[in-house]
Amino acid sequence: MKRLLIEKLGGYATIEDAINAIETKKDKHTILTKAVSQLFNTVGENDILTYKNGQWYNEGRALTEEEVHQIKSEAQTFKKFRLYEILNAEVKYHAARKMYYQSQTVDDLMAGKMIEYVWDIVKTKLNKLH
Repeated sequence: MKRLLIEKLGGYATIEDAINAIETKKDKHTILTKAVSQLFNTVGENDILTYKNGQWYNEGRALTEEEVHQIKSEAQTFKKFRLYEILNAEVKYHAARKMYYQSQTVDDLMAGKMIEYVWDIVKTKLNKLH
């Protein structure tokens, strides 16, 4: 009776019914992504610094010229710091150590590559802000 009443009112009696009612794979992916982001506080595209259509965006909003200038200035300054050089060497050292000296499995090699990949993301973003 409960199931019949829920279905008559346009709802779904179970989670499985709700999932099965989603027609496209894209919709399922979108809904799953939103559910996971709410449950686990994930970082999405709107949370990062992006450049679209001649405008810089962060946290889903367009940045002002003053904010962009400040961020670019900070990026230029950070790249000149000795700390940046130290961190660059540190990351390269740990990635190489993981890949070449400690690597015993494919996963170890991949871990070293991922270290390099993440550092490349940081350096690329700093260079784009230059």
